[in-house]
Amino acid sequence: MSPLTLSNPSSAFQYLRVCFGTETSEPWMTLYEVDAAGLVHRHVQVHAEGCRFAPEDILMVSPVNPSSMLTHPSAEPIDEAMFELLWSELAPDREFLFRVPNPEQLWEGYTRLGDQTIRLMWNPDGIDIGGWTAVPGMDCLYVLGDQRVARRACAAVFMDRPIRWTSMNALAAA
Repeated sequence: MSPLTLSNPSSAFQYLRVCFGTETSEPWMTLYEVDAAGLVHRHVQVHAEGCRFAPEDILMVSPVNPSSMLTHPSAEPIDEAMFELLWSELAPDREFLFRVPNPEQLWEGYTRLGDQTIRLMWNPDGIDIGGWTAVPGMDCLYVLGDQRVARRACAAVFMDRPIRWTSMNALAAA
């Protein structure tokens, strides 16, 4: 039997899904987003009673071994598109919208991740504004910068870093 490989080994991230068909309190599906160094960036367990997202104290702390994880018969590699689809379906359970003062309005915000300040925009209408990049897994959240900055913003938001919001409604009305 040949070893399992990920569907896109050249990708900077690997995506794994582990499914168990139990009726107990154990998770019946777990999703992992793992970088090239083996650090988990996003992780969610789906239980009968709801979703549990990994807290900051277990994310990006110690590397995991995706190749070893894939030797388990319940584990499988998935591609980024499938991960993002599943993530977008589960993300509302994180209650991120409660962190946006009014999710129906336009907001600009700042958060910190390490020594970097990340500039965010909550854009519920999806208005294309040059220089802003969508944050992976978030339909209305954008970051000023490129995909690399968007990945860092995703990590900051996922780990529930504080965000300082300022209303942009006055700017939008002008």
